Amino acid sequence: MKKPSKRPNLKTVRFVINATKHQQTGEFKGGKKGLKIDRLARKGILDLAPYIPGKSIEEVERELGKKRWVKLASNENVLGPSPKAHAEKSIRMVREGRRYLYQELDKMGLFYVPSQANFIFMDLVKDSKEILQNLLKEGVIIRPEYIWGYPTFARVTVGRMEDNKRFINALRKVLK
Repeated sequence: MKKPSKRPNLKTVRFVINATKHQQTGEFKGGKKGLKIDRLARKGILDLAPYIPGKSIEEVERELGKKRWVKLASNENVLGPSPKAHAEKSIRMVREGRRYLYQELDKMGLFYVPSQANFIFMDLVKDSKEILQNLLKEGVIIRPEYIWGYPTFARVTVGRMEDNKRFINALRKVLK
């Protein structure tokens, strides 16, 4: 008869990992009362501190005084960046883009309505249909607002910085 393997199955390994996070004096406080984890794992495993996501190797080296770490996982979140991080990055990009566009529009002497959104309502001084056609030739699209009764106004979306610069350069060229 074949001897059973002493290797724990995956369920046991997960239990040990979760148990070590809540371990106090060798007993798992979140599961069965009085269950000794050391029956399932070696002492060295039990002494491991759980990994805290987001810490750099340099931080861990400083905290633990150890050198020569190897990070095995390159992506801590298989689902990608958190929605909160993405939203913060997007908000920062829009704010920086608006600031840049306001400065450039001020230099050009164009009126605009300050915005809290990701677009700017601005007066192009000339017929917005004509400006739209000329900007299209430069590879830039704007939304002319003649539809809403503002024949010289347009709505421009705040984009990535390179897109904002492209728009300003094309607008300067078209307004000459």
